[in-house]
Amino acid sequence: MEQNVSPQPTKGGNKLLIGCLVAGLIGFVGLVILGGGAYYFGLIPQFAAAPASVANPEPVVTTELVATETAPTLETVPATELPVATATLASTPPKVEVYDLTSNVQYPSLAVLAGDINAVTILPNQPTVLEMHWCAKGESTLSKMTNLMDLTVLINDTDIPAGSFGLVTYQTVLEINGKKESALCNQLTGLVRNWSEGEYTVKLSLRATGAYNDGWKDHPADEVQELSYNVSVTPSASSAEWGRCEMFEDIKAELVFLDPEPKKPLGFYLKFANGVPGLETAIAGDDGDWEYNASIDEAVSDKKCTFEEGYEGRLYCKVQLLSNYAKTVRPVSVFVNGCSWPVYYNSDAEIP
Repeated sequence: MEQNVSPQPTKGGNKLLIGCLVAGLIGFVGLVILGGGAYYFGLIPQFAAAPASVANPEPVVTTELVATETAPTLETVPATELPVATATLASTPPKVEVYDLTSNVQYPSLAVLAGDINAVTILPNQPTVLEMHWCAKGESTLSKMTNLMDLTVLINDTDIPAGSFGLVTYQTVLEINGKKESALCNQLTGLVRNWSEGEYTVKLSLRATGAYNDGWKDHPADEVQELSYNVSVTPSASSAEWGRCEMFEDIKAELVFLDPEPKKPLGFYLKFANGVPGLETAIAGDDGDWEYNASIDEAVSDKKCTFEEGYEGRLYCKVQLLSNYAKTVRPVSVFVNGCSWPVYYNSDAEIP
């Protein structure tokens, strides 16, 4: 039968054990001395402890990362850090510039593009108008009402100064309580050209700083009129062209109707002071074809407008009118390829 027998210590073994302990102690002391020397000569980094007298020491901020250290991900950032903008949110609001509604080029407004759903998708850098209007019965009433209006325009919660907008006064007819009423309106308009890709929330509001009457009803102080739009700017939006638009903004063409002939399209021409762009006058850097078309209200020309030699500065157009257009006031528009919006617009043309 096997038995496990534990060896009993002998006197010689005790001496050997004591010798090992003494040698280990001497080695430990030597290591302490060597470590102290390395510490003294800077071979081992020094880690200073916070003084015991400081109850709440200031946190140490590390200004650089060691090469082997992994930078924290968004999930590990403390809650006190500033939030990071999402990938779809445009961080810099676009610039808004003064826009004159009497400008020839009729860029679309957010209100028209968004329709009833107050949401719109446009291309990057697509020119778009921001607008807001208010109306009253008579000039003096409108003036008093305007003096009480406090304007706020926000794009992604960034305030846009009122000086970025132009102010235009126009006359119109409103239907109020089932009756058509003549009204005078003020309209603020600003143009955005530099939309960058991303998502935007646009808010325009007017707050009454005091009570007023617009000529039809009373309005209390602090009443707010507000417009809000969600704008998505993406390269995948419906195509539009505006390369040739800007050069027409400050060109003031004159509209001249020709004598009407029975059963024939109505002819007219636009008179350009410095020649018809692209057809008569060369445009630097633009050697493409130039095609002009015209419309009178819903009637559209079926042939291109033309320039005729010997008639400097004249762009001739013909439009077959609808039967009820004669001797009425109708909008006249002229388009050119390379610009998706009218390069000439007259909202109140008197049709012969």
